[in-house]
Amino acid sequence: MEAFGGEAAEGEPRDVCRATLERNWRQGWRDGIRYGYTAPSSGRDPWQWYWDSCFAAIAWRRFDPLRARTELESLLAAATAEGFIGHTIFWAGSVSPVRSLFYNLRSRTGLDFDVRRIAGAGGPLLCGTATNVLHGLSRIALGRASITPRIVERLYDERRGLFHQIVRKRRDRRAVPRRAVTWAALSPLALPDLPEDIGRRPVEEHLLDPDRFWTPVPPPSVSAEDPGFSRSDRFLLLRRYWRGPTWINAAWLVWLGLVRLGYDVEAAEMARRIGGAVHGAGLREYYDPFTGAGMGATDFSWSALAMELPDPDPAARASHLVEARSGPAERVNG
Repeated sequence: MEAFGGEAAEGEPRDVCRATLERNWRQGWRDGIRYGYTAPSSGRDPWQWYWDSCFAAIAWRRFDPLRARTELESLLAAATAEGFIGHTIFWAGSVSPVRSLFYNLRSRTGLDFDVRRIAGAGGPLLCGTATNVLHGLSRIALGRASITPRIVERLYDERRGLFHQIVRKRRDRRAVPRRAVTWAALSPLALPDLPEDIGRRPVEEHLLDPDRFWTPVPPPSVSAEDPGFSRSDRFLLLRRYWRGPTWINAAWLVWLGLVRLGYDVEAAEMARRIGGAVHGAGLREYYDPFTGAGMGATDFSWSALAMELPDPDPAARASHLVEARSGPAERVNG
């Protein structure tokens, strides 16, 4: 498997990433609001997705920091008065008939979402491990109090050296049903203030185990030794793309932990393996964890995060929002 870039193709990966982001960029006006965002994929997914935009903004800062900022401002502009931001935002048109069968577009009865009440209670601790990690990273970048101690308290399983997939109640010490071990169990490695003794166990006991997560294109979305692991992204008519394929956003978060904990050789090897898959298949939605074959949507925006691995940003340890605090963006790039 070839390395990402290399002398023979110097600059090519960066060009591919930028071209994909440019091709997927959407902008316009709706209800007096000027928006700009990166569609996940130019063909299949033309709308704005919440976490896709967040990952795209990280990639955009390499080329156009204003677009990165516009991406996030467009998300905030879609918030309701209560502070709720939907998973998908249909700026340029209505939801398709097929998706309307699965999307709750109107009613939030029983959600009782109020961002002020949540903030007043000390902030959210959400159900999913990876969601808590991303929330924690955003708080640290903004200079706010870290929730890493709470993540460790509520999610870390010292017996297994892994993080639980779902938050447990403080007093609930009963045995829980066995769940598949997914990449989310490793995602707290991305937290810069995760205690070193806790961080090293997921790396050495799970991530670097070739029978679990250290596959030829790591990490698979489910441990390769888990009964639930599958390299296929379909079962009958259902898509099951988080049952085994490797996703670039997951790889990037885990890679951050390798770098922070000093696993330089392993971090470089992960960059080489991920890069080989991207070099061979382009920016795909996800990849076969053993062959590196591209799977899912093509020209997938957040897979541009692959360029972070071989060329780490020296400023990555600090917030990228410092220069953006002076005021709102004045334009949306054409």
